[in-house]
Formats: sequence, C-alpha cells, structure tokens
Amino acid sequence: MKKPRRTSNNSFKLPTDVIVIIAFSIQEVGDLVAFLEALRGRNVLPGPLKQLYQLALTQDYSDWWPSLHIKSWYSSCDEIAKYYSKVVIYAMYETDEIDWLMHHLNANASIEWLVEKFPNATEVDPTYWNLPITHVNISLKYDDFDFDDDKPHNTCTDLLPRLPRLTSISVWDADDNHSHSDERGYNALYDHVFEFVANCDHLTEIHVDGCELTGDNMTNLIPWFRGPNARVFHFAAGPNDWHGSDVDDDMKESFCQAMFNCQTLERLKITAWGLQDVDFTDVVLSMRRLEGSKVTHFEFSAFDCSGAHELTSLLQVLPRTSIKSLIVSGLQCCCFHQDAWASLFDKCTLDILALGTIDFTSVFAANLALGIQKNQTIRRLELEWGNGKPGTVADIRRLIQSMAHPNRSVRVKRAQLKTSSGTFDAESVKSLHEFAIECRCEFKYGQKLIDESDTRSQELAWVGRYCMMKKPKASTPECSLLPLDIFIKIAFYLPGAADLFAFREALRPYNLLGPLEHLYKLSSLRDLWRYLWPRLVIPRAFNSWSTSYEAIAKYYSMVAIHDLGQAVWLKKHLVPQTKIEWVVNQFPNSVSEIADEVWDLRITRVRFGFQHNSVSNGKEILSRLKHLTALKVYVNQAISTPDEFNARHQIWDDIRLEISKTTHLDIFVYRDVSIDSIECLVRVLPRTSIKRLTLTSIPYTIKGLNKLARLFEHCPVVKLSLHPILSPTSFIKSLATSMQINQTIYELELFLRRITDEEIRLLIESFCHPSRRVKRKRLKLILPDYVMEKPLVKSFMDFAKESGGEFEYASY
Repeated sequence: MKKPRRTSNNSFKLPTDVIVIIAFSIQEVGDLVAFLEALRGRNVLPGPLKQLYQLALTQDYSDWWPSLHIKSWYSSCDEIAKYYSKVVIYAMYETDEIDWLMHHLNANASIEWLVEKFPNATEVDPTYWNLPITHVNISLKYDDFDFDDDKPHNTCTDLLPRLPRLTSISVWDADDNHSHSDERGYNALYDHVFEFVANCDHLTEIHVDGCELTGDNMTNLIPWFRGPNARVFHFAAGPNDWHGSDVDDDMKESFCQAMFNCQTLERLKITAWGLQDVDFTDVVLSMRRLEGSKVTHFEFSAFDCSGAHELTSLLQVLPRTSIKSLIVSGLQCCCFHQDAWASLFDKCTLDILALGTIDFTSVFAANLALGIQKNQTIRRLELEWGNGKPGTVADIRRLIQSMAHPNRSVRVKRAQLKTSSGTFDAESVKSLHEFAIECRCEFKYGQKLIDESDTRSQELAWVGRYCMMKKPKASTPECSLLPLDIFIKIAFYLPGAADLFAFREALRPYNLLGPLEHLYKLSSLRDLWRYLWPRLVIPRAFNSWSTSYEAIAKYYSMVAIHDLGQAVWLKKHLVPQTKIEWVVNQFPNSVSEIADEVWDLRITRVRFGFQHNSVSNGKEILSRLKHLTALKVYVNQAISTPDEFNARHQIWDDIRLEISKTTHLDIFVYRDVSIDSIECLVRVLPRTSIKRLTLTSIPYTIKGLNKLARLFEHCPVVKLSLHPILSPTSFIKSLATSMQINQTIYELELFLRRITDEEIRLLIESFCHPSRRVKRKRLKLILPDYVMEKPLVKSFMDFAKESGGEFEYASY
C-alpha cells in the first residue's frame, strides 16, 4: 500500500478509541495484521494497537483473535483487553489475578471459563464469583478426579451454582483412552454436571460431547427440557451410544418425548446417537415441516449415496422456505448427476451455501458451477473436502467464474475453500486470488467453514461487534492526529467489498467517512464489481457525478478509461503511480487529435479489437505510450486474401512492438477467424520484448495449426499458454518438435480437449529434452472433464523429473 503524499494537509483529530474499535471490527486475522502494518508504517499506531501488534508477533493468533485467551502472559494485554467482546479465562483464582480481570475487561464482555480441573472452593478468592462468567467449558479427564467408593468426588456441584450469570455449559471428553477398568465410574463424571442442570433455572444452552447417557443423566435433563429456558441442546454420543448401558425403554421414551416436544428449543443437534428403537408415536414436534417455518439455518449430513436423494428433496422444497444458510457435509460427489443437481439451484433463495465432500470430482464441480451460474441469490459459496479425491485448480476456477458470472445480480460474491491438507501450493492459491479479482469475486483459501453462529453477512457481523463497544465521549482527551488520506487508503486496501462497506459503517457514527461517502453514492448508481471495485472504470460522460469521481479517483491503483479526451481530468485527479488500462473501441485518426497530457499518463495496458483500419490509425499512438507493458487483443476479423495477410502482418510491424516495453500479450481469437490472423503476430515476436503470450480460442484447421506450431521454434517468450479449439495429433507432434528446438520457453500451458498418453509422453520428452538450455522446464496440461488416474499422473511426473523437468495435470 503506497504512502499518501506529504503535501496533504487535510488532517483531523481521531479519537484513539475509534481507531482501536475499527481494528477490533475486522473479521479476518490477515486483514487485521495488514491494518496494523498500515498504521505502523505511518508511525501512527495507537498504544493499545501496539500491544496487539506485539501479541501478533509473539503468540499464536488463536490466543488473541477473535477472542482473547487470558493466560500467564495476561499483563501483556492490559491495554487491549477492554476492547474484546469475548474472553476466555483459565485458572485465575488468586486475588491479584481477579483484580486484573475486574479492572481491565469490558463490563459488557462475555467470559468463558475453561475448566481442565475444578479447584477446591478454598483455593478460589470469593470475588471470583462476581465475574460475568456466562459460559463454562469443562474438559473431563479420568485421571483428574478422585473417586470415593462408586461415586466420583467432583467439586463442580459446589462451584457451578456460584455463577449467577451462567447461561451456557459445555462438557466434553478430553481423554484419548476410553477403556478404563471402571467405565461406569468414568461416565459418572458427567453425573454432577447434569445434577447441576436439573437445579439451574437460568441455563439456556447445553453442549455435551463424548457422553453415554445414563438413566440418571436423562432424569436430570428432562426437567430442563420441560422448563421455560431451554434454547440450544447439542449432544454427541460416546463410543457405545446408549446401547449396552443400563437405560430401560421407558426412560428412553420419556427422555425423547421431553426433548422432541420441547416448545422453547431453538436449536437441536444430535450426533452418533441411534434412535432406531425409539417410538415417536407420542412425540409432537413443534416444527413439522420446513415449508412455512421460521428456520433460516439448516445443516444436513449425508454419509452415503442415500443422502443424495434426501438432499435433492431438500433442494426442491428450499425455495418455499425461509432458509438462507445451508451447510451440507459428508457428500459423495459420485452420487450426484447433472440433471438432478444443477437445475435445483435456479430458484434457490439461499444466501450462503457450504458443501463438505468426501471426494471432489470435476464432473461434480461442472454441475455445481452450472447451478450456481443460474442462481440469483447465493453470495457466498464454501467448499471443504476430506482425504478423498481432491479438486483441482481448474475446478475452483470454474466455480469462481460461475459465482462471478455477469448474469448474476448478487452484489457481493465470495468463494471460500478449505481442504484437509495442503492441496494447493502457494503459487496456485495466488493464481486463484488473481483470477477471482479479475472476475470481480472474492476468494479465500484455508478458512473455516461457517457454523450456525455465522448466518449474517460479514457486514452485519462487523458492525455488530463495533456497536457493542461504547462510543467515546466528545471530550475524550487521548486523540491521534491522522491524515485523512491514510484512513481512506486503509479502506481501499481491504480486498473485499463487504469489508469495505463494513469499514464505512464503523466510521459513519463519527462523521468520518470523507471520500467513502462518494464511493457509496456511486455504488448505488453503478455496478460495484464491474465499475468500482477493485479498479475504477471512468465512464465517458460523468458530469453529474464528477464530484464523487474526483473525491475517490486518486485512491485507486488501477483505473480503466474509454476516452483519451479525459486526459486533463485524469492527470489532475490520479496520482502518478496509478496504472491505467485504455479500452479502445476505435483508435483516433491521428496523433494530432490527442492532447499532450495523454503521454504523461501511466497507461500500462491497452485492450482493443484487431481491425485493419483501427490498428493502422493507432500504430503511432501505441508506440508513444512509454509505460505500456501489456496488450489484450481481440482478433475478430478474418483474413481471406494474401493482400489482407500482408496488410495484417504490416500492422504488427507498424505497431512497433519491437521498440516497446510490452512484456505480456493476451490474444483472443474469435472462432470464425482463420489461423492466418495470428500467424503475422508470431512472426513479429522475435523482435519484441514480449515474455508471456496467451492465445485463446485458436481456430481449427489442421494445416493452420501445424503451421502455427512450427512458428514457436524461435519464439522468444518464456511463458506460453495455448487454448486451441481442437488438438489433432499432427498439431501435438509439430508443437513437440518446436518445443525441442526452442531455447527460451520454460513454462508451457496447454488447455486441450483431448490428448493420448503417447502424445503426453512425446510432449514431455521434447519439452524436457537435454538440448534445451532453459533452467526450468514446466509442462502444465489441463483437460476438460477428463479423469486421469493417479498412478498415470505420477508416472508422467516421474518421467518429467527423470528428463529434468516438471509435469502438472489438472482438469476443468
């Protein structure tokens, strides 16, 4: 992020609390660290955030974000503790420790007490029970408890009633070994917790993991279900479920009737607990159907192919429900087919869709992408797969493309991915991020899938956390003098539109929006992703909104223009470092029509259609753009005669690429154009500075393709990406011959519709030939809907390695 110019004198006094509150409103830890780095680079990092920055350098982020875990180093967070809405405390029973908590925590913060071993009441200072502890998280271990006869002595029955604000309790089995000589005694460790539940009149949530419910446990839980406060019950059974325990059938029936008939329960989650021997005749579920209910969040687990039918039925009824967030886990992708899957998303009204799969196939990705592309409401797609077949970069690119499709009217579009292991390397993740930005979509990798507590948009979650904090009084003495530019630059540094607007909401109560108010106004007029974020597209006519554009233009690092007549305005309102993309519909007739100010602009990229008259007029213009480094050309005019070919060839010469600094050339060829239309370009390449060449939608004629392939023998680029419509064997052989002769290309990327194993080996052998002097030889092959068995892929990788190169395979 570039520093603002020192000439700016537009500054204001911003209360330190406001800066800190904004920092604590950021959801993602990466964005928070970037925020801190931005302030630190300007030497305006407020005291509390200096302390937070030190924690980021010394402690694992899970200890300080998004909740603060107060441990032995608690004295290192005395300035920031009050800004947390949730803190977790451990064994802090001494008077000085409790005094620190009382003095430094926010009065409105909720405290979670994590208990690994209950202390004796005499070991705890009495003031401890005055802390606003709302949640107790109990980690049970067999060796942590003393036993007296058949009844374990557990002080929780003595201590838990001393917490008047307690509303939630979690108890879970933290012992790796369940095979104790006294299993009944070990399970009885839970008994005291359930005895407390039976007598507590203010508990609303219970979370139990690893327990085998006994008859006494059920007896104690029944009054809670029948009381007025039960809201959430999560239960994951122990290794033996209740089968084999001493629970009689009558008790099972009574317990299930109390649980399922509970009128106040808002969320019920049961895992690994068999109900096959329970009679539901007398159970009256408060919600008999999803349609017409108030349910907004729904989770579904499918562990075999039978789940495919059930999920299909759910998706069919989904448009008639209030469900906005759907999480599906345990999917087997092989059980889903296009006809039964893609069409179900057409009228789906979800905001958030999270899918957890056992495996991930390209066919499944293609069908899902087709369904997403038709959908008009899904703004967030999350994917997670286990240890089965992983997805490929091409699969994720296809899904990003479908999320960002221009026909979708959703404003914020985000794709999120989590894998069980390092499926993608850093380079692949970076390429996906860049591709998502090009598509005007957000992409995140390695993030946690949402849970039921994250059903709102990020904007609301961010503002909600901000609103919990008290606003500083007008007379707050401690203030920081911050240039307005740095605040706005921080906003423009945020990668996601949702983060940007949440940032704006945090500033609004203090009337500190500045130029962000203009960005907000423009977003109501123009499509955000297409025209305003992450680059700014300057329209040809914007007089009525010129003030808003003037206020925000200088903060963009990339601006797209259509009219060079705006050069004076651009030079005045853009900073010199801003990169400009010029989208050309028709080149001016001559250089004399262009204002002198144009040549001072930092035009680094030009996009235009390859038409003879247009390019002939623009040849001198392009040669005078001293910052030009990239061209994107749409070849949309066929060549039918030798004279036209010679004219086209002369055009590339006249553009004078050989004296320009252009290093990246991207050519898109319309399908009805002959191969001769790009041959003239390849002939010119040896006299240019172009290092990266992409040819997309190369037309199909066997003679033309073979001729094109032979042109790459002396092509000076280092990266070549080819996307032919078809790839006959003769083309592959001609390309292999050229690659063996070429001495500069170190990365070859091929998007092909078909190729045989023998042709792949031929390409590897030629591209990795010892006569080629390039240091690195990387062949990347991408095929559509084609599943190459892992042993075969490995054999190609090994063959490439033996030949001194690299082989990478993906499907799309």
